[in-house]
Amino acid sequence: MAISSSLLDKDAPGTAGHSDDADNQLVARIRAVLALSALLVAVVDHTGHGQANAAAVLVLFCYTIACAIAFVCTRSQLRWTRGKLMHRLDAGVCAAMVAAGGQADIFPLVFMFFAIVVASLRFGLDEGARVTIVAVMLYCVAAIATLPDVGPARLSLRAAVLLAFGRAIAQLGERHIQAARRQALLRELHQVANPRFGIDRTCLMARRDQPMSHDNVFHSVLGMLDVNTAVLNPQLDLF
Repeated sequence: MAISSSLLDKDAPGTAGHSDDADNQLVARIRAVLALSALLVAVVDHTGHGQANAAAVLVLFCYTIACAIAFVCTRSQLRWTRGKLMHRLDAGVCAAMVAAGGQADIFPLVFMFFAIVVASLRFGLDEGARVTIVAVMLYCVAAIATLPDVGPARLSLRAAVLLAFGRAIAQLGERHIQAARRQALLRELHQVANPRFGIDRTCLMARRDQPMSHDNVFHSVLGMLDVNTAVLNPQLDLF
């Protein structure tokens, strides 16, 4: 039996069950809804001067279009929609919203948290931690450049909270992926016996009702390993 390489690949999503079309479409749908909601709020309930609000609306409009395209491509099952591009774009949009709008309201943080959760649950600890660090750095740089009223202590506190949150989510995502990989591996091992040991699953099913005891173990192991010896009793060999 050939074990699926995706089960052992740390850069691949956790299992096929966690990267199937339904999950991809769900993530894309949530992303599109969040982008459209943020765009509507920026248009209807805008704050700040007109130039900053116009820049924020432009960023959100472009991001909403990108999310809509990604959702359509996800329904078409394009390979790139399963990769790391979109959640990294989510992290970049967080900093772009702060830089364009000149304010650190709730929506940049929502996109940051969404990017961290998606990266962690789909790709594990390394990608989740990587996205967390980059997103927090971009957020802080944008805040320093556009929000002069935010003091270093306040900004450091925000960064510490965001890093702690991202690290916790990334760790949970890694545990979730490892558990899913083990379950998938056990399912594959259960479905087809390992041919390296010469186990005939049909033979096992045929003999499942046959009385067995510990006396069968020694002779069965000798038979599995193709050991030719006078002490081997073929009648006690289960295989």
